[in-house]
Amino acid sequence: MPLYNPAGAIPAGATTGGALTVAGNLTATGGDVIIGTAGKGLQVKTGANAKAGIGTLSSGTATVATTAVTANSLIFVTDVDATIGNTGYLAVSSKTAGVGFTVASSFGTDAGTFNWMIVEGI
Repeated sequence: MPLYNPAGAIPAGATTGGALTVAGNLTATGGDVIIGTAGKGLQVKTGANAKAGIGTLSSGTATVATTAVTANSLIFVTDVDATIGNTGYLAVSSKTAGVGFTVASSFGTDAGTFNWMIVEGI
């Protein structure tokens, strides 16, 4: 069965033995996106104005500049500093659509690093 048909939809049950590249949005309606092989997963490009990256705290705060932030953005942060005694709990303390967000630590002198990722709520 072809993966693409003239109507522009991918037929139900269609498969491909290689990569599927889509120019534009890929929308799954009525189902989930499933990664069915252990060791495989979601890959997100990092860099300027990205949806994911690494930040560094200075005196317990960090500002991440990315135009990818929207009013509906869900921003996840994870501490990756191995110095447990010098890190605090991390939280997104503010966000501004089209500009970026600020991360604050409960430990005022925290200078650790963190990973961050933005997911859009719909």
